[in-house]
Amino acid sequence: MNGEDGPLPTQLEYALQRRPSLAIIELGYYDVLKAAVKGNPNLLPNVGSFRSDYRQLLSSLKKSGSELLVLTVPDPMDTAYFSTVEMAAKILKVEASVLQSIYNLSGEDFITVNGLTEIGFQFFAKAIKPLPNGSVLGAEVANQVRRRVQELNVEITALARERAVLVYDLQAFFQRIAIDGISVGSKRLTGEFLGGVYSLNGYYPGETCHRVARQRAPPPAQ
Repeated sequence: MNGEDGPLPTQLEYALQRRPSLAIIELGYYDVLKAAVKGNPNLLPNVGSFRSDYRQLLSSLKKSGSELLVLTVPDPMDTAYFSTVEMAAKILKVEASVLQSIYNLSGEDFITVNGLTEIGFQFFAKAIKPLPNGSVLGAEVANQVRRRVQELNVEITALARERAVLVYDLQAFFQRIAIDGISVGSKRLTGEFLGGVYSLNGYYPGETCHRVARQRAPPPAQ
């Protein structure tokens, strides 16, 4: 872009060139989210490789004199992209048993945003048919994703402690929203689809949530 020759720097190399006084590191969410959305646990990041790369990242930034704040990896199952059968039934205004019977779902499966949309269209058209790929995430894969998230967060926390780096538990923040929602004045925003916290894609918080989080987020802990 600047007419310079030579290879482009990596993100880490570029960050080091900028000599930041503070670096915020939020890595891993996209990787586990991709595996969850595609329903493919083979896409989950390898814990050993993640640990090695993360350690190098922290070490390099620490040596540059930067203060660091690292964030844990949120669990995609806590976002609005994945709804339990009970939650999907609430959103679609039907009984959970109806969804389970029509689409052969177990009570532990998750229905994606695409699945919610497809089911809604089928109900309105009175044309029930098998759901397309990407509509349902089976319980077994969901559990694999959740376990890997926990494993990655154990590594992040341990590496941060090893380097005396501050940690903000973003995973706990997403989980708290999933369980309790957020009170804003007289209204209560929830983590369910169209509940006011997440954008329409279901897996990234919207502007309202960002504003509330900036005002209410607790300080990071060691």
